[in-house]
Amino acid sequence: MVSGFLLNLALLSYAEETAGLAIPNLYFAELLSPIFSFIFSLILLGEIFSTATPMLWVSATRIAPEGSQKYRISLFVLSVLAFFGGQLPFATLVGTIYPYTGYLGIVVMAMIIYREHIASKLNKV
Repeated sequence: MVSGFLLNLALLSYAEETAGLAIPNLYFAELLSPIFSFIFSLILLGEIFSTATPMLWVSATRIAPEGSQKYRISLFVLSVLAFFGGQLPFATLVGTIYPYTGYLGIVVMAMIIYREHIASKLNKV
């Protein structure tokens, strides 16, 4: 919480400089040193890869059993879609895809609540 609080203070202190930036933390790393900025950008790329790759595999296993021909094809198609989606500007991805991901999460949560609470009570009657 302390680091989040300090980051928010830094954002407020440099509001004019960081208002139009997609990744303001990278700007702060650049203020400290270009080396920090480079290292931080590598860390960000590693975080993106370590999140995207398992999500791709999980999505492909939902389409077909792992190791099957359909799995390989779905993995290829999903990889191509992810590659072209990754070419979009970061601000576009965050500003467009994240809100829809949140809406989808609300729908999934409503379906889980329905299945676990409402549908189970209806089946008992």
